[in-house]
Amino acid sequence: MNILVTGATGFIGRYLIKKLINIDCNIFALDRRKRSNIKSLNSDRLVWIPKGLENLNAFDLDKINVVIHLAAVGVSPQKANLEDLEYYNVYQSLRLIKLAKESGVKRFIAAGTCLEYGEESDKWDFIPPYAKLKPLCAYSKSKAKSFKLLNEYSIKNNIELFYGRIFSAYGEGQYEYNFWPLLRKAAISGKDFKMTKGEEIRDYLHVKNVANYFANAIFRNDINVGKPIIVNIGSGHPIKLKDFAQNEWERLKAKGEIHVGALKNRNYSIKRMVANIENLNYL
Repeated sequence: MNILVTGATGFIGRYLIKKLINIDCNIFALDRRKRSNIKSLNSDRLVWIPKGLENLNAFDLDKINVVIHLAAVGVSPQKANLEDLEYYNVYQSLRLIKLAKESGVKRFIAAGTCLEYGEESDKWDFIPPYAKLKPLCAYSKSKAKSFKLLNEYSIKNNIELFYGRIFSAYGEGQYEYNFWPLLRKAAISGKDFKMTKGEEIRDYLHVKNVANYFANAIFRNDINVGKPIIVNIGSGHPIKLKDFAQNEWERLKAKGEIHVGALKNRNYSIKRMVANIENLNYL
């Protein structure tokens, strides 16, 4: 089996590549910045394609069986302008699934975000994959738009589509200014950690598990042509940010202290965002 992965050098992409290396398949991974010397990702089964998403053509997808599309710009707290969000997250995603169709790719697996639900999240204890999309920020709006286009295209063109909305993924290799990396950095350096009151409720899942769910989607036999499967990729377990921080602090055996409420609370418009993980676990 031949698998093409976009976003392969990103946070989730690296974990996915490590997972796929242990599966009997050939991996073709995009590497825009030509960082294919990443030692932890080297394998005889892995071929790096020195291109960005916008440079792909039908030839690159020749003999590919499955596309796993993880690439995106503007993932919080990283920034991207409106033009880039539209171009990469929306236009290039749609172009990619069209190339997949043209090249005879059987299955298209795409990563979404829980932020697509936006203000709808607070209405649910466990938000289901069929909930309305009411994104609030420019990034999540671009992802919601991309989903609608991919979904419609796969139905009209008889493509097997798996779409997984990722909730609060964390782990080593995450962008350094995300919450967990900042917490971990303070913990291993023996420093105190200042944070907000941390009352917002979220759904945390380690990145290894996120990667596993995308890898499992390759082999699911319940994904039929023209009938997309949309799932939430989360733990299904609600936890307050401050409790998550304390749990990780103890797990990391930190010597410092967490100062809850030391920082001014952000104006979160979403107080609760927890996944209904119906149909996520597939046997």
